[in-house]
Amino acid sequence: MIVWYRGLLGRTLSAASAGRRNFLPHNNPVERTVSTEIRFRLGSVEADIVDLVKQLCEPLFAVFDYATFGDEVYRQIVTNVVKGRAGWP
Repeated sequence: MIVWYRGLLGRTLSAASAGRRNFLPHNNPVERTVSTEIRFRLGSVEADIVDLVKQLCEPLFAVFDYATFGDEVYRQIVTNVVKGRAGWP
């Protein structure tokens, strides 16, 4: 799977929830486009969903001041989205 993120130049990465006061915005002053390619087995998507999301998102977050998030953050957000609740826990 290849994912392209476009229209990034000059954008700011910030938390969607106002309750995430400890999240500092990250800026992207130079990159217009980022792409990510991952390989996986369709039969393993459900079991590997958190790791797959992390693999797809890390290159995007890297252009925003090298922003990184721990495995627990990915696990919480992906679990909420899978359960139909978007955003931060």
